[in-house]
Amino acid sequence: VGGSSSPAGMKALRSSIDLNVTSSIWITSQFVSAFSGCNFMRVVNISSLCAVDPFATMSVYCAGKAARDMFHQVVAKEMAKDSGEEDGDASRTNQHQSSTAFKTLNYAPGPCDTEMTDTLAESKELDEDLHTYFATSKLKET
Repeated sequence: VGGSSSPAGMKALRSSIDLNVTSSIWITSQFVSAFSGCNFMRVVNISSLCAVDPFATMSVYCAGKAARDMFHQVVAKEMAKDSGEEDGDASRTNQHQSSTAFKTLNYAPGPCDTEMTDTLAESKELDEDLHTYFATSKLKET
């Protein structure tokens, strides 16, 4: 959390990218590889509105979520090409049907009560409007 021009430091940046991007790429790759012989496979990426809509003071998180969404779109495209079922439709939708056997879904459930939302509600570095939203939501327990 913080402005784009003043990230918290390289260690914090690396930690955030490792948590939100690298780990998702790794586990998805391992899952697809391990179950590649199955008759069908579904991969669900828990996404966020932050993947497609910029939120001030959340640049690293938004970039990470966008990277995850794109990675899962690419996996779907690759699986379609490998299966010979590529339909050539490059539309940007949240569900990418790559083949009869393989589908990915970038699912954004909306704000959830998590440790992250607690941190955002208490943060002094968060954009004022976002801070107010998360603090108010926390008070209402929504």
